[in-house]
Amino acid sequence: MHKIQFNNSKGEKLAGILNIPPGKSKFPAIILAHGFGYHMHETNEDNVNMFDVLAKTLCENGFVTLQFDFTGCGESEGDFSKSTLTSHVSDLNSALEILRKLPFVDTKRVGIIGMSFGTAVTVARGDHNIKAITLLSSCKNPRVEIAKIVKYRGGYNPDGISILKHEDEPPVKIGPQFWKDFDNYNFPEIIKNIHVPVMLIHGEKDDLVGRKIDDYFDLANQPKELHIIKNTQHGYEGKEAMEEMLKLVLGWFKKWL
Repeated sequence: MHKIQFNNSKGEKLAGILNIPPGKSKFPAIILAHGFGYHMHETNEDNVNMFDVLAKTLCENGFVTLQFDFTGCGESEGDFSKSTLTSHVSDLNSALEILRKLPFVDTKRVGIIGMSFGTAVTVARGDHNIKAITLLSSCKNPRVEIAKIVKYRGGYNPDGISILKHEDEPPVKIGPQFWKDFDNYNFPEIIKNIHVPVMLIHGEKDDLVGRKIDDYFDLANQPKELHIIKNTQHGYEGKEAMEEMLKLVLGWFKKWL
């Protein structure tokens, strides 16, 4: 595990963790995009750092992985209250650019894992220079779903500063530009224009971003897969659910990268 830093488009430092398999060959690589206002470890309700476990599993099976904190999140610099979906996409592109420059990465075999709001960022970015995608706990209508979460966990003010509270984390401030920026995105059309393999995984009891994603899945092009993991929630809580998610993700990228 290697801690790294790289610049976003504004020159601010973004924090990341790079995992590199042993050996001297070029490896397929996967970048992990975390949820809204959170951090690159993606700690779930069981207090498991889901992205750390996922990255370790992938690395042990021959994949380079890069987790990173979006601007203003975790250990990264910047003001999150000024962020938008567009700025998140820009951060993801910065991370991908760094990943593709590494001499041990096979640039023709790069994938993305998005989690929660990270799925919206992944879809909004599109499939340029990407070979396969996994969407965990998909945020199919991010403006509506993030607003719902903010109303429940803080205070929603589309014309001012909204507040989102995470457990054991400082409150997140959200500026009005965040909501307005969604006018630039038509997610049903965007996902129809992604032409790389896409797998969606969702918890049967996910009440955070909603349980019904069949219509979203129907819009995606083949090859595609949808897996609903029983008796688990947004963060794949429970040992069996976590193991099933890990097995599905690993199998998908072994097949398509």
